[in-house]
Amino acid sequence: MILITISMNLSKLKKIGIHSNLSKSEEKKVRLLNIFCLSWYFCISLFIFFDCFFARNWFHSFYIHFSSFIGIVLTQYLQYKQKYISARILFIFLLIYSITLFATLIEPHRMMEAFYFLVPLVSLLFIDRKWINNSILTICFLLFYVPNAIYQFYPPKTFNPLLILCVFGSSSIILRYSIKLNKKNEKALYDKKLELEALNNFQKHFFINISHEIRTPLTLIDGNNEKARTILKDNVNPELKKSFKNINTQVH
Repeated sequence: MILITISMNLSKLKKIGIHSNLSKSEEKKVRLLNIFCLSWYFCISLFIFFDCFFARNWFHSFYIHFSSFIGIVLTQYLQYKQKYISARILFIFLLIYSITLFATLIEPHRMMEAFYFLVPLVSLLFIDRKWINNSILTICFLLFYVPNAIYQFYPPKTFNPLLILCVFGSSSIILRYSIKLNKKNEKALYDKKLELEALNNFQKHFFINISHEIRTPLTLIDGNNEKARTILKDNVNPELKKSFKNINTQVH
């Protein structure tokens, strides 16, 4: 019973912001962002639990997790209010905010900067505007490279800026191509579905019309047959009476 209740509540949380006027692609994005938010809730709970035993800067870590929690709640509130672009930008900002603080304050020297590679990819999943995606890619590249260049978290020459830029750019290009191909395939499947539905409707109407066209003369034949039998009554020889009966059976 408890599991059923939890499952129903999770299902409701995944549908926050979804309404009947949304297109299929937008509905997928809204649902996916809700799933990301729910996953982050779980991660925050898990991290806070383990930080109680292993974190060196427990207060700072708790502050980041708590502020992230507030940000995720606000993200889902914006989804509920159907302010989808604002919700997505806020979610991406929260990712950058959390990674930056962990990489520079909570867990320096532990390659937390690697998570910056995920942010432009998440941006591509939710945002179609190229200038926003390119801006986020540039910000993440700078946040990955510049702090280490200033504060020397790692030994000199650990990071090659050109190589880092190539990794950021190539991963974004690959995902952008995959998304474009997926949208193309989805459109092809949707067009095929519409075509099959149109064909199915045509077949239904065709057979209804054919049935009607066949039924009309049969009704006339049946009526005339009954009329002839009524007029002739008993003055019909057995062979003709049998013919009337066969016509009546075949019509019905």
